[in-house]
Amino acid sequence: MKKYLLIPLLLLSSLYAYPRCAPELKSALDTIYHFPEGKKLISDVEAEGPISIHWARFHSKSPAMWVGDDRAIVINANVPRPHGEVIRSIFFELHNAIAEKRFERLDWLAENRQISKNDYVESVERIEHENACAVAALVEKAISQGYFPPNARWHIAHDFETHYMIQRENGHSGNIASLYDSLSRKYYGYGR
Repeated sequence: MKKYLLIPLLLLSSLYAYPRCAPELKSALDTIYHFPEGKKLISDVEAEGPISIHWARFHSKSPAMWVGDDRAIVINANVPRPHGEVIRSIFFELHNAIAEKRFERLDWLAENRQISKNDYVESVERIEHENACAVAALVEKAISQGYFPPNARWHIAHDFETHYMIQRENGHSGNIASLYDSLSRKYYGYGR
């Protein structure tokens, strides 16, 4: 009788083995899934709950974003990119998904005004920089092993200060600062 109970549990655990994905993005996700480290990453993210990957138009120049509340990776439909860059964007946002608890902690601090705007922005940028460095290294490995195309390569600043300066100049840090404003007003009844 016990072996009959195990089968439904195995079937249930396999439900979260692969994210729901827009058909146009399935090829990029498949590419990540075939890379052993990518498959493990997807599995780790899905262990926290199912995710989806889809297109949307948003005003930011960012190629993609992780939306933790929806457990979704959203690819910016306004920014056309080669297949390799879409792969890299999804791969990066999977890393951000793994860091969700760290982002949530910073959001809580902002909501309760226990962190300054500058410290919040820098902390978020530090997490994303750590993720970007990890992704750049893994992308190089995947390219060298033939899993990812060469145009997935990511040339990033490996030192944080240079990265942070670039993020401030391109508006990314400003978007994070706006999020801080929204979060800190929310707690005091002024926001969303």
